[in-house]
Amino acid sequence: MILEAIVTTTDASGNVNIAPMGPAVDESYRTITLKPFRSSTTFTNLRDTSTAVVHVTDDVELIAR
Repeated sequence: MILEAIVTTTDASGNVNIAPMGPAVDESYRTITLKPFRSSTTFTNLRDTSTAVVHVTDDVELIAR
């Protein structure tokens, strides 16, 4: 299942990056897999800090507004 999400990451200096993403979620809703583009700030921040906050919704209208 793919849900709509906003992924918030920070770099090593604490600068915040916010990006829309469609993370893959397993059937038990226990595992979320993020697949950012390798050229994205999100990818760089995840590689460098291994930390993110994923705000997930199944209502894309919340993000589209």
